[in-house]
Amino acid sequence: MSNIPANPASLSISAEDAVRPPDPPRPVTAGVRRRTWGEARVRPWWILGLFLLIVAVYFVSGNVARSRRGRWLVEHGIKGQAYLDRVGAEVVKGKRYTADAALRVDMTVTLPGRPPYKVVDQTLPDNRETLECQTTIPIYVDPANPKRFTTTATFSTAYDLLVGAILLPFILCLFGYAFFLRGRYLSLWKHGDAAVAVVLDSRQSPIAPLSRVVRCALRDHKSASVFSLLIPNRMGALQPGDNLWIIVNLRRPARVLLAGLYEQA
Repeated sequence: MSNIPANPASLSISAEDAVRPPDPPRPVTAGVRRRTWGEARVRPWWILGLFLLIVAVYFVSGNVARSRRGRWLVEHGIKGQAYLDRVGAEVVKGKRYTADAALRVDMTVTLPGRPPYKVVDQTLPDNRETLECQTTIPIYVDPANPKRFTTTATFSTAYDLLVGAILLPFILCLFGYAFFLRGRYLSLWKHGDAAVAVVLDSRQSPIAPLSRVVRCALRDHKSASVFSLLIPNRMGALQPGDNLWIIVNLRRPARVLLAGLYEQA
């Protein structure tokens, strides 16, 4: 592409400020590696993977912590009996309810050597068994705090890790695909062709408040492809007709890098 001027307009839209990108192979610096994570086609995948990872950690850590408290109560608490006066909205004897952490009960708790006491409108988050109204179930109570108790004698590690196990394949796929796309952009930066793109228009990005989506087309090339670049607002305003140095595979111009962002990385 010998007809490309030596100094097309850079991000500052000043022709004298623009510098032609170096010829391939270009060095893959730590800054370049960081920059590829911000590419518009890479970012959504690792962000979604990170979100699912946080969700998995939240639920797994909550389940593990609840099981640890429950095991402590079983080992060190006072074992007694809890009579279910009410389960849900029912007080009918024999009415059965499947395990539900949100199910609220009234019960009378009896512990050895202590007078019975009432527990009103309380959930049983550890319970995983069917509850039957006006029946008795075992209960383990903290000797120092009667409000801390569990009605479950056994806790399953598999149950604690269930949410994490369900989400793990999706998390690995999302991160794996993000790494795959990032690798393609790293290869493009290292081996791609330097070319000039013409700005067609720009608009505020709906998913990146500090960036703009700039639509461009290759200049001095037979390809009529139109592509979009995500450019930070801090890099300056761009107007239709402005020229930018880009890195692209001219044989297959499907992916494009803004050279100025990588040169500053």
